[in-house]
Amino acid sequence: MLLPCPALPAPTLAALTSLGHWLRARGYGPGRVSRALGILAWNGPDLDGEWWARDNHAEGDLGALVDLFVRGQPLPARKAEALLPKEAWGAGILVERRGDVLAEGIILPLGADLVWTDRGDRSFHKGGLFLPDSTSFELRRLIPPQRVRRHLDLGAGGGAITVAAARRAEETVALDINPRGGEAVQRTMALSNLSGAVAYSGEAHEARALGRFDRLSFVLPLLVPWHGMASAGPEHTISASSDLLVQVLEMLPSLMSPGGLVLLYTQDWAGGPPLPMVLDLVMEGRAWRGAYWWDQQGTWGKRPVRTGCLALRLDGGRGFVEQKNEVPDEGVEDWWPHMAAMLGESGATN
Repeated sequence: MLLPCPALPAPTLAALTSLGHWLRARGYGPGRVSRALGILAWNGPDLDGEWWARDNHAEGDLGALVDLFVRGQPLPARKAEALLPKEAWGAGILVERRGDVLAEGIILPLGADLVWTDRGDRSFHKGGLFLPDSTSFELRRLIPPQRVRRHLDLGAGGGAITVAAARRAEETVALDINPRGGEAVQRTMALSNLSGAVAYSGEAHEARALGRFDRLSFVLPLLVPWHGMASAGPEHTISASSDLLVQVLEMLPSLMSPGGLVLLYTQDWAGGPPLPMVLDLVMEGRAWRGAYWWDQQGTWGKRPVRTGCLALRLDGGRGFVEQKNEVPDEGVEDWWPHMAAMLGESGATN
């Protein structure tokens, strides 16, 4: 059932915004935090591992903040009280246990944003929020700079993509099957000094009730075991259905405005037929053009399966382009010009 998520109290949101300002003023940004964990960049291949469990090479106040807000480690209460501003205690994200202070989630610095989500020890258990990884960071970098009227972020989780979309849309709607996602999105927006995103809990197909959108983003749960993974089960099991990609594609004609842009991180397996053929079927005669920018390849049974970014423009164009993504991860924050070129349009368009 599609349900609007309750709004956090105004004092809590104000405390989160103040905490975000405080953290940024003390250098709690993507460069310093990633280096503290021995990661070259948040958008690098290291993020496919357990980056939150890495050793902390930072010292002093930054080291304590990384321990608390990234690694999920407790701090002695006296140290936490001396380090953190009073706003941190009103933000509803800290708990005291036997003389220690523990953050209930991660505060992840991504570009200008601070993203709130579950710690690693909660994310991979029942009821946990999807922990951002390289898939979500890739989709963040594909959002065009031009503002649109409405953006829908499906499977929003803690809002890693929602908050980036909110900087480029008049109205941003976040939808996640996990009812805890709405609260996390609100925390992310407040920590990033933004407001205006509306959050719902429900399944992807229920998005039809939310009206039409100019942009849509969705990191589809992957159901394919990749290189080095155990073959006993899928890597992500948020979705119990292997045809989720087809379900999402089928609702696009009724969900997207003319000329709308769909950005998915997905596998190219759509239940059998080639992806362009499935798109032609589900669009029901509506014109579209697409580009699949893949970066990993695995197998499903005996057939090769790739994962990557799929962009669809629902306008008068035609054609489908496939290309391997060989753009370096490190230091590249804007991937839209590359995808725009594949779609045959200017990098400045929406």
